[in-house]
Amino acid sequence: MRPMTASPDPRQPEAPSRFSLDHTFQTSGDQFADDSRRGLSATPKTLLPHYFYDDLGSILFAAICELPEYYLTRAETEILQTHARDIAAQMNAPSRLIELGSGTARKTRILIRALLERTPSLEFVPVDVDAGVITSSSHELLTEFPALTIQAICGDFRDPQQTLSRLDSTTGRTAVLFLGSSIGNLDLEGAESLLI
Repeated sequence: MRPMTASPDPRQPEAPSRFSLDHTFQTSGDQFADDSRRGLSATPKTLLPHYFYDDLGSILFAAICELPEYYLTRAETEILQTHARDIAAQMNAPSRLIELGSGTARKTRILIRALLERTPSLEFVPVDVDAGVITSSSHELLTEFPALTIQAICGDFRDPQQTLSRLDSTTGRTAVLFLGSSIGNLDLEGAESLLI
């Protein structure tokens, strides 16, 4: 396992003008060592989940989501497919949608589609620790949704105030999306801190 560093994926094509990527997430080797030492000395032993999501880790997680035993992704997808228009109506036409822990944004595109049925344009702000997965999923979304712009953040959703502090100010309404299974990456104290 190696420390996570936010670096652009050189295999990706040049980003279109509707896309920007801000790197706020940097983990030094010392921080990785300290976190590993602390976690492996604890009872029970733990490692912070954000260290798992490098290029290979993100691919492995996407494969896990396809397993029959991993029902969370299917359940969330079904909820969004059934209720996306109702959810979009309750959001009252935001101009910006922020998603904490966006990953591939596979489920999110269902909600984006519903929101764009109600508003002429939308800014999407995916927040994830893997710059490669943000970049590739953003290019897919921009191809699918011409009315979308993306201001992606390679950052840690555990501290949204710090991570989102660098966003451009907006005069429109902002909605924050945090799909339920992502909270499993946090311990109880971290989950409470995030939601307060």
